[in-house]
Amino acid sequence: MQTAYELLLQPAAADAAFDVERVEAALRALGATTRGDGALGWRLHEGEVTVVRVREAGTVTGLGLGVPFSDRLALLDALLGAALEVAEAQTLRLIDPQLGRAVTRADAGAVGAEFLRVSAYAGAYFGFGDARPVSAAPTDDEALSPTMKAVLVVLVFVVAMWAAYRSTAPGEPPERETSSRAPLGTTRPGKP
Repeated sequence: MQTAYELLLQPAAADAAFDVERVEAALRALGATTRGDGALGWRLHEGEVTVVRVREAGTVTGLGLGVPFSDRLALLDALLGAALEVAEAQTLRLIDPQLGRAVTRADAGAVGAEFLRVSAYAGAYFGFGDARPVSAAPTDDEALSPTMKAVLVVLVFVVAMWAAYRSTAPGEPPERETSSRAPLGTTRPGKP
């Protein structure tokens, strides 16, 4: 399950090799540090971004930049500016997989809108803490209408009344079984 909004740093040309060591060195020069899990933690003024290697068929093809889901755009905006500077300096492109294309500074509004949309979804359906909305209460679209509530109340009342009547109604006397056999302990006429 995805817990962050990801942007990708990849070579500008699709068939070019990705020099991961050179790009990670550039990120370390900007304050990124190696974490215990092997990923880089890139500390920006507004928060920390996770940087992971993206592998395809065992080859590193880029770096994933993960921004934790939130209802605030400050960290995403800071990452866009810093990542685009790195991309220009290292001859890379910054890709937003959710939009399905490379992004520039002019795309900040589209990236921000998509980030908020995905964050809202993550908050509503997966309950990530800083994502929005975190409320477990149903939205207006999911709540029952007043008419449906009234129908359910009437239906429950009718079922309860029927069950009460069935449990307290006088029953009919049990039917007697008739047979041609004599009851036990009696003898038939003509037999001792």
